[in-house]
Amino acid sequence: MTARQIMDSTFVALQLKDSIKVARSLMHELKTSEYPVMQAGQLLGFLHVQDLEDRDQEESLKSIKLHEPEWVTEEEGIRSIWAKLLDRQISCLAVGSSAKKLSGIIRRPDVLKYTQMWLGSGNGHHLLILKIRKKEFTLANIMGISQDTECRLLGLISIESEDEEQLFLLVDVVCENLQSIVSAFIRYGIEIEQIQQEGEDEDLLTDRLDMLMNYLNV
Repeated sequence: MTARQIMDSTFVALQLKDSIKVARSLMHELKTSEYPVMQAGQLLGFLHVQDLEDRDQEESLKSIKLHEPEWVTEEEGIRSIWAKLLDRQISCLAVGSSAKKLSGIIRRPDVLKYTQMWLGSGNGHHLLILKIRKKEFTLANIMGISQDTECRLLGLISIESEDEEQLFLLVDVVCENLQSIVSAFIRYGIEIEQIQQEGEDEDLLTDRLDMLMNYLNV
């Protein structure tokens, strides 16, 4: 599965003349914390939702310093896409070339949707994104941990990190008690990067993970 298959090539970009209110509404609707800003067909940069805090809602985007976009080519695969999203802790990628010839954008919810299709996930599934030292990872170890909980592990994808000693794991689980598997992974020294579920926005997912970590005193 490549960026060309995942990307949105018909997105409506923000413009510099748009207001903070318009930008906030669009990003909330699309469940993303980053979004492209364009002018005259050229990508100027990405707007982050944090850039909108404590600003006049009628103020235009011209006053905001945009962030340099992270690029992927149309041929890059889903593992490479996940690696860039996770290593750089971002939620939106530009597809095309660094010469700002934009073919489309990829948002994290889009990658999540295609990943769940790849894994064959259904309703009620959670995608746990873990970070583990390569030398400590075996499939048997991860399956063994999950078997000691109230969760069933149904699929797993490994993602190479830029840090050669680390590995990201996308783990598809069905749980009646998500806390049980989260606490089990933590006991074994495995980092929980994120908890994802299709259809939920990033703020809600972050809040869910924070609540679990606070409950577990991590």
